[in-house]
Amino acid sequence: MAEYASSSVNKDGDIPSNSQKGIDPVLICLAVAIFSLLVYIAYSTFSILSILAISFAGGLVFYNILSRQHFGRNQYEYGKKRASVLSLFVVFLPLVFGTIMAFDGYLNLMTLTQTIFIWTLTLSFWQTMLFVPLAIQSVYKESLLPSLKSFSSMTILIPAYNEEKVIHRTIESLIYAEYPNKEIIVIDDGSTDKTLEIVKRYQDKIKIVHKENGGKASALNLGLLYAKGEIIVIVDADTIVGRQALKNIAKGLADENVAAVAGNIKIRNK
Repeated sequence: MAEYASSSVNKDGDIPSNSQKGIDPVLICLAVAIFSLLVYIAYSTFSILSILAISFAGGLVFYNILSRQHFGRNQYEYGKKRASVLSLFVVFLPLVFGTIMAFDGYLNLMTLTQTIFIWTLTLSFWQTMLFVPLAIQSVYKESLLPSLKSFSSMTILIPAYNEEKVIHRTIESLIYAEYPNKEIIVIDDGSTDKTLEIVKRYQDKIKIVHKENGGKASALNLGLLYAKGEIIVIVDADTIVGRQALKNIAKGLADENVAAVAGNIKIRNK
């Protein structure tokens, strides 16, 4: 099992100050752009309450951004966790400020249709735009995790049945994925198309196992017999793996309390 560098995480799961990073300038610029646009929209509609509401929310988000340099808890630490203050505000602020803006429109003698339009537009706009800093904040937290000192051997199993249209992309993404000690095993489960033929083009970089068709479970069980890695990764034959995905898997498994890690899957052909 891979381990964290001893100087990176203490026994309480805290990250020492020497491993912390400064404020991300991209995050600051993005937040400034979002709230500048919101303030301009509120100003153009001569809505004083809207400007005050947006300024309050902007201050809240900037406070959370700037306070990131003081956060030190390891997000992979186990135990009871509550939703962050920023998360709660992202959920409830659109409703609150949408109502404020609708009331402001009513005071400014807007029609009922205009008031409803402003309220619904505010709900959708705030809900979308405020989630952007929240998402970047999550990425920033992940960047604070210490790097691995050593890498356990890893075996990636790819069960495949009639995947001639996509198998080459999967294999190439795994070949170029950054991980120093890996082996890739493709188990052809009796494909009747050109899957095996395509897989053989990479035989100098991967291992190939061929069997009669018996289903995904039997293909994986056979692949396990050939696997030499301490970490076993299972990838579908139509999946493109990110460059850092294998390293992130190893980071998660470096914690002795973690038995398995799941990837963040994004659908290409929605």
